[in-house]
Amino acid sequence: NAVTEIGDWAFFKCTGLTNIEIPDSVRTIGNNAFYACFNLVDIDIPQGVASIGEHAFSLCYDLEVIHIPDSVETIGRGAFSFCESLTHIEIPESVITIGSNSLFYECDHLTDVKIPDGMTEIGDGMFYGCSSLKHFEIPDGVTSIGKSAFQSCGNLTNIELPNSIEVIDDFAFTD
Repeated sequence: NAVTEIGDWAFFKCTGLTNIEIPDSVRTIGNNAFYACFNLVDIDIPQGVASIGEHAFSLCYDLEVIHIPDSVETIGRGAFSFCESLTHIEIPESVITIGSNSLFYECDHLTDVKIPDGMTEIGDGMFYGCSSLKHFEIPDGVTSIGKSAFQSCGNLTNIELPNSIEVIDDFAFTD
């Protein structure tokens, strides 16, 4: 039988893990699946994965590269929080739902982010503490920017707000 799910907390604190090859049969990466895998450097999520759980890669300090395939439809809150070495990420257009809180919280080396055009909100604390982020283009169609969404992004010098924005919440851009 092929593995179809990596369960909640499956690799919790596997500090010796530096990379993993996820089988093509996997459809779900559970909540906290790789939580605190401090030395995980590179992960290639295979085509076919539809869901990445809450905090799935949180506290993967050394994670530099993560490839998200266009089969992913849901990414849970805080999925990449505290991935301090992550510099670039592209969320594919297939993503329909992104957890509302802290997706990239304290990813302090993140410089380049591409989010799907279909997004309607930038959630609370989504980029909180992403201190290397300098430029961010919010796609047309986004109507709200949540609380502290870009708080403590001290190097953010250029942000493009579309005409579709209706709400910019408390502390959204506070340094």
